[in-house]
Order: sequence, then C-alpha cells, then structure tokens
Amino acid sequence: MNEPSFMIEKINNINSLETIKDIWDSLVEESETKTIELTYEWQITFWKQFNQDAELSVLVIHQGGSIVAISPLKLTTKRMFGSKVRTLEIIGARTSNYQDLIIGKNSAEVMEHLLDYLLKNETSWDRLSLRNIPETATTACFFQENLKKYPLRKITQTDQCAYLTLDQSWEEHLKNLGKHRKHVMKNKVTRIEKEIGKIRLRNSVTDDQMVSDLQEFYNSHRKRWAQTNTPSIFLDSKYCNFYSEAGLSLLHAGQFGLSVLEADHIPLAHLIYFTFKQSALLQLITYDPDYYKYSPSLVLIDQFIDKAPANNINEIDWGTYYSWKEPWVNHLKNKVHLIVFPKRFLPSANYISTRLYLALRSRIKKHPHILSITENFLRRARIFKWFSSRESE
Repeated sequence: MNEPSFMIEKINNINSLETIKDIWDSLVEESETKTIELTYEWQITFWKQFNQDAELSVLVIHQGGSIVAISPLKLTTKRMFGSKVRTLEIIGARTSNYQDLIIGKNSAEVMEHLLDYLLKNETSWDRLSLRNIPETATTACFFQENLKKYPLRKITQTDQCAYLTLDQSWEEHLKNLGKHRKHVMKNKVTRIEKEIGKIRLRNSVTDDQMVSDLQEFYNSHRKRWAQTNTPSIFLDSKYCNFYSEAGLSLLHAGQFGLSVLEADHIPLAHLIYFTFKQSALLQLITYDPDYYKYSPSLVLIDQFIDKAPANNINEIDWGTYYSWKEPWVNHLKNKVHLIVFPKRFLPSANYISTRLYLALRSRIKKHPHILSITENFLRRARIFKWFSSRESE
C-alpha cells in the first residue's frame, strides 16, 4: 500500500498560524532538535518584535491530512555586494542557540519533498540560510550528504558548543575537577558572605516577580555593557519586549527560568535559562559591575549547577563555547551554519563573493593584531549605526 502523498502549504499571515499552535509545539516534542527556541511562542514572539521588512514564509508539510513538519521561515531582502539578495532563513535563528526545521517522523523523506518544493520555486529566493543546526540533526546531514543530486551550491561553517551532563552529584563532579577549583569557589562565596551578606539563589515564580526581575536584568545588563565599547542589546526596547513576552508565556509552561543571586537581598547577578525535558539551556547572564570583584556570575553558575539535580536537571547546555566556561563543561558538540545557493547567475555570484569573504575572514583570524584592529573598527561602526538610528527616530 502506497504512503499518502505530501503537500506543502505556504503561510504568510501570522493569524493563520494561531490555528496550528498546538500541532507546532507537539512536533517540536517529536523532533530531533528539542529546544524552547523552536516553540511557537519563541518564534512568533520573535516575529512580532523583529519582522522589520521581512515576509513571513512558513512552510507547513501535510501528509495524509495530517501536519508532519513545519519550516518556520521568513524571507528577507538585503543589499549585499551591490545587489539585492533574498534570503530564506529560520525566523528566530540569529538570536537563538539552536535552530532546525521542525520535523516529526520520516525526516529524510520530508527533507526531499521540501527541497523539491524550494527548487520548483527557486526564482523567488536567492539563498537558504540555516543557522545553528545541530551537526547530528537530519537537516544538517541531508544537506551534507545529498546536495550533489541537486542544482545547488552550499557553504558550511561549524561552531563548537559546550555542555555538562550530570550523571552524578555536583560534589562528585567537583572532585573530578580537582581540589583547587572547589577551594577557589568556596572562597568566593565566603568573601561575599563576609563583606556583603548571606547569599541565596532564588527563581522567579510568579508573573509579578518575573516582570520585576526581568527589569532588574535589563538594567544590570545595560550597566554592565556601558563599561565596554559594545552597547547592551537591551537599550533596544524590542529585545526587552521580546524576552518579557516570551518569558511570561513560557514561564506558565515551566520552560522559562530567571535565577537571581542575592547577598543580603542585594541582587548581584541574573541568569535567564530555558528548560526542556531534563535539560537547561543557559541563554543570558549578567551581573552588577559594582560587585565585579566578587565574581558574581561565576558564583551564580556554581550555585545553579549545584541545585540542578534537585530540580530534575541532568544536562546544562551553554549553546556556545568560550574558554572561561571550561570549569563547567565535560562534553563538546558542534552546530553548523548552512548557506545554500541555487545555480543561477545572481546566487552563484553571491556564492563566490561569500566564499571570498569567509576565506579573508579566516585568514584575518590567524593574525591577532589585524583581527583586533578589524574587530575594533566593526565595533565602532555598529555603535555609530546604533546612535544614528536613535537620532533619526
């Protein structure tokens, strides 16, 4: 007996998506990439705040009358190397740790039909950008292994992510890290309690408390980044609105958390995280720079992980990798950024330009002095652009 055929529906009206909200989230539960950042609440809240001039382009894949997959895409048009480039990309990918296409069962077969659909409509887009896809996900593997069969070109970049699995107690994990590490963290806590007051780690549990703690988080983040050459993202009210709306929605589902490290009721550091099943994804952390000498962020992380097993969390995922995170890491994994181009003139020219740009950037990274000058220039350019946009409002 033949399997029911696939049918792909394109939705570009946000109101039409409301009717598939429950199906959307149930598919995330079935998918390989299980993350809060793929839920309906996260993606649609992001769209409401940051859609700018993009066009909603969500592809809903039906089979036998049932929805079996969702590609939460948008189409953005930007100038690149002197020409307009239309990019299909996942709605919330640029501010998320992990993204993917939301595919339940028959993932490889769904990918084939999805790619056939995109090729039939290839004149409506110039490149497909899939950022932050777990390396082992079917989406990443499909593009890596099967693209030669299609008239497409691809560029692949890889980033490392760090995570900690707690298949033992935190005390046992500390023993494995060594006595020095344990001694250093104990001294940090002792110093805070001696000079400020008794510490405690608490979580936001009610709507009012979440609103108040988020406002403290935004203020602390702005204050902390004001001391650098990079302005806080929370100077932009859209980011505040996004985390407030998504946070309150996900809080009710038990999937959003905000932990506050306090000493004598004085907030020293804040951590935003997501929980899915028994995994916690650490999203953003900040601290009050007035208390910098006490390393409040490090103490908060230690306290959070210490309490993780009691909160039924057995994996702490950072979503990224930086060397300072190593004391809390015992595993690494990769995620990939895929850029796919149809073999037409404009996409092909863009493909070549992008290749040259990435090669140049790779060479610059090998020379710290040049890299430092380049990063400083780009940082100042971003600040100038941000202030110019504020003045024009």
